[in-house]
Parts: sequence; C-alpha cells; structure tokens
Amino acid sequence: MVTSKQLLLATTLCLGAATCGGSGSGGNKSIEFTLTKPDGTQSSESFSGSTGFLFDGNTRATVSFPDIATWNINVPLGVAFQIAPLQPGIYNTGGSLHLGEDSVAKVKPLTVAARVNRILWQNDGAYPFRMEGSIEATTTDGYTVSGTFSTTTDDCTDKVKSNGNSFLCGLNYPNASYPEQTWTVGNWVTDEGCPAELTKLYGGGATVVINQDSFNAGGQKKLACVDTYTNAYKSICGANEENVQAAGCTWAVTAWGTPGAFPYNEPRIGIYAGATNDACAGKFCMQYGSKFTHVSGAESVPN
Repeated sequence: MVTSKQLLLATTLCLGAATCGGSGSGGNKSIEFTLTKPDGTQSSESFSGSTGFLFDGNTRATVSFPDIATWNINVPLGVAFQIAPLQPGIYNTGGSLHLGEDSVAKVKPLTVAARVNRILWQNDGAYPFRMEGSIEATTTDGYTVSGTFSTTTDDCTDKVKSNGNSFLCGLNYPNASYPEQTWTVGNWVTDEGCPAELTKLYGGGATVVINQDSFNAGGQKKLACVDTYTNAYKSICGANEENVQAAGCTWAVTAWGTPGAFPYNEPRIGIYAGATNDACAGKFCMQYGSKFTHVSGAESVPN
C-alpha cells in the first residue's frame, strides 16, 4: 500500500494515456482503458481534457474521469482511483467504478494496482511535470479496468490564478532580479537503505546554490528552473531520470525544488524514487533537505 511518506504531497489528479495524450510539453490529460464485465464482454473506452493535476498538500490524489462531482444517472461511465503525486513506482491503492448509478455513494469500489513509470520534468512553467503509467483494477463482483494514463500538472499561469497557492506552481524569489542564493544544508533526510546511486543523483551536498536557471544541491546533476506566473517572480525547479540501475532494481527518479527568501522561507528540495521492474515492486526511496542556513543572495527587499 502507499505509505504516508509517499503521500507527503497530494492533490486531485486527472488521467491521461501516453498512447493517446502523448508525452512532451504542454498541458493535457487522457486515459485509454478496457472495461471487462463479469460476463466477459469488453469495451474500449477513453477520456481526455485540457487540464491536469494540482497538489493541495493534504490528502492523497484522487484521479477521476469524468470529474467525480458530475457522476449521476446521466453519466454512464466513470473511473477514479487514488495515487501518490510525484512518486514513481508500483503500488496498490483504491478507486471507484461508476456505471450510471444515481449517486457517488453507490459506485463500485475498485482494488487498483498502479504502475507509475515516470514523472517527467517538462521544463515548462505552465505545466512543470507529467505523470505516466498504467492501472489494473478489479471490483469484487467481476468488473476489471485495464489501461494507461498520462497527465500534466494543472495550469501554472495567470489564466488560473487560484493555482498560485500550490508549491508546484512555484515559490517567490525575494525580488525581481532573481539573485543567485546560497544556503547550507543542516541535514539530508533519507529513507533507510536507499542506494547511493539514488541519494547522490540530485542531492546530498553541504550547500545548495539556486538561480533563475538551476538548483544545485551537490548531486551529480542539477535541477532546471523555470518561471511560472508572469511578473510574480515565482520559480519551480525539477528533473527526472529513468532506468537508473541500483541494488538490483530499475528505478525512476523525480526531483523538485523551490527557492528561498530570507528570513521568511527556506528553499525546499524533495527527491522521490520508485522501482519500476516487477521483481522490485513496492520499493521506494525518498530524500529531502532540511535545516537550511542562509549564506547569501536571498534577502527579501522591495521589488
């Protein structure tokens, strides 16, 4: 099952299929799946849209198509399940299957095996990340749902101002000039047993150096940074790596970061890895920096 660590960050997601929605930059969501009824009959289904997921930081993400608030007798089919945002890997979770019932309370519970193959950093300030994977789900009375999904983050532009409260749409630089900032890291918190190939990929350094283009946390690779809201001096940083070989497993790794503003906010960086091969299903690794001390360049002054 998904642990509390894997659900550290969460919100409502929207689904998409890598085959029908496509990879790359831009915002979209879609899903393609096969619905099998208890009598063995099958149908091919798909949904799509132009929005994506957004974290609220409080609960695990609920993925629904169409939006679960619309499910009633006039909506013949709906699929929803829960997922851990920014966490690649293979894990079990729950969901719901709507078959035209007159209320959400009457939907069929789903047992879901989720496989998140990668969290792609898009280097796009409007839609920073994309999640791609597949699900295999069943009900107790013999329905199955099997399909693929892909979804971007929700719109981080001035068109959707309400999303500005999500850290995933960036945090503010202290002033408009985006000065390079340096902080020391008091501690790196890492899951026990994480392979060094994962913990040293994006983090582990004694200092972090952040500017408008990159976030260097002392790892083998830097995170790239992009602006989100126009004239808001907000920045989100990210990176991802696939097919990392460590401890006999194949891993997908995602990193995110945000700048600091002394003395109000420390920078933040989180690194999430999950094994994507069947033999290592259920193995995860999380790492984040804490207890930052300001050195230079992030002083809050009037813009």
